[in-house]
Amino acid sequence: MIDLHAHVVLESTLGAAGPHGPDLHDGDDALGELPCFRVGDYTLTGVRYRDSPFMDLDLRLAAMDDLGIELQVLSPNPLTYFTHVEPEWAGAFCRRHNDELAALVARAPDRLAGFAQLPMQDLELATAELVRATRDLGLLAPYVGTDLGRPLDAPELDGFYAACVDLDVPLFLHPAPDGIDSPRRDERLGPRNLTRALVSGGEDVLPVLATTAVAGIIVGVVTLTGLGLKTAGLIVGIAGGSLVLTVFYSAIAVWVLGLAVPVTAS
Repeated sequence: MIDLHAHVVLESTLGAAGPHGPDLHDGDDALGELPCFRVGDYTLTGVRYRDSPFMDLDLRLAAMDDLGIELQVLSPNPLTYFTHVEPEWAGAFCRRHNDELAALVARAPDRLAGFAQLPMQDLELATAELVRATRDLGLLAPYVGTDLGRPLDAPELDGFYAACVDLDVPLFLHPAPDGIDSPRRDERLGPRNLTRALVSGGEDVLPVLATTAVAGIIVGVVTLTGLGLKTAGLIVGIAGGSLVLTVFYSAIAVWVLGLAVPVTAS
């Protein structure tokens, strides 16, 4: 099993974005203080990163063994995409993050791989870091949020997409706001449009769902009743051992059985 959605928090990246953090407080059970993770003006409370698979490689590998995961591709924490802060801070954080992630992967290269984080507010910096992270560090692909402060089909992104094509790497999009402590900037990602997209997708899949369901019923009936084996035996008997006639009669049988359903299902 391969896990493509495995976030990681790296100890050495704490504070790498300057005033934007991230900062980690472990909490104190004796004082009733919960652990917290600060990113800019946002604080996540109650999630323990340190001494968990998020930050401890041995605990991660043990969890992977328990779950039967052979390979895990580590990805940036969506809380720290930093695509809304000053480019110099975002660039510094991404470089530190990718360097440390590559070093972590190198400790267990047969079990881990990594996705690169990029400063997408500055496309020149992002493209340069994409090249460095994939070619020099061996990370698999860029990993970015869905709200980049501009539409995903904005013309200014064409050069970045072209670089992905030239490098022959996929682009992983993770649902996330432009900044965990900032408002959504691409209004097309609002609840109304997302609801419309889900409804449209559901409506579009219904014909395919009905067709494949009927095809599944037909296959199940043929298998459970033994009709398939009987039909196959009958075809072989009629063909008299001739391979050419067997193929011909089989084609006719498939054509007849598929008359009631579209080509894909038949």
